[in-house]
Amino acid sequence: MATITKRGKKWLAQVRRKGYPHQSAVFSTKTEAQAWASSVEGDMARNRWVDTSEAEQTTLADAMQRYLAEVKKKKKGHKQEIYRVATINKHRLAR
Repeated sequence: MATITKRGKKWLAQVRRKGYPHQSAVFSTKTEAQAWASSVEGDMARNRWVDTSEAEQTTLADAMQRYLAEVKKKKKGHKQEIYRVATINKHRLAR
């Protein structure tokens, strides 16, 4: 069941359903909040809902380090990959 509440100038949408973690998001309009809540509820009802919390917390730098640990060893130019990843991790987008 979705709950839509006003928080200052923003709208908070919360979806709670048995067997799934609680989901919440903040929107600038009530219509956007209602659309998001109904979309999430629909995905949960059809068993199409995917938990994206881990993906939202993972940075590009984290992903590149995992790449180095898991994939680089299998590639022919794995020594060069270390330098490429180091260059990418220096960029502010990696954080």
